[in-house]
Amino acid sequence: TLTIAGNGVLGNGAYVGAVAVSGVLNFSSANLIGQNLLGPIAGAGVISHNSAGSPWLYMTNSMTAFTGRFISAASTMYIGCVPGASPTGATLQVDGGIVYIGHNGAAGGTWAIGSLSGTGGTIMPNANTGIAAGYVLQAGALNSNTTYSGILRDSGATKPLSFTKVGSGTLTMTGTNSYSDCVDIFHLAF
Repeated sequence: TLTIAGNGVLGNGAYVGAVAVSGVLNFSSANLIGQNLLGPIAGAGVISHNSAGSPWLYMTNSMTAFTGRFISAASTMYIGCVPGASPTGATLQVDGGIVYIGHNGAAGGTWAIGSLSGTGGTIMPNANTGIAAGYVLQAGALNSNTTYSGILRDSGATKPLSFTKVGSGTLTMTGTNSYSDCVDIFHLAF
């Protein structure tokens, strides 16, 4: 298990073991090569991606034990998980870049986050798989009042994105969204 209790910085490469984050794990790559975190992720810390350019941060395992915050400020972040293991107790703050969501090796389904906020960027289904299926992005189980000013959009005709707001908090969306369907708009403001 890789444990980040203070502040840690990842460069590039791949790590296949479990990751426990209680501090701040920041991805920053000067050589434009991405980082793969392939093991389960847990903890209440922060996972941040703020590299400009084209490097990606790719996470692909169980995230049910992660109750911290994902922050995307630039470039590309893929927050994938095994089906049924979404980070429902975590928050997603998108201030820039592209955040891809999805399930590894599975066609579509619901991908859930506890809270959604941020000042910009784009959230969309993972476009880099051969699976032609969309996702339902579900947000709000943490019952917090947040604003998201970025964009929710489809990844082409074969990978649509639907959106469901759950929980008692209010999510205000001010971006120009182009997703396929708003499944449930309870406590959702535009």
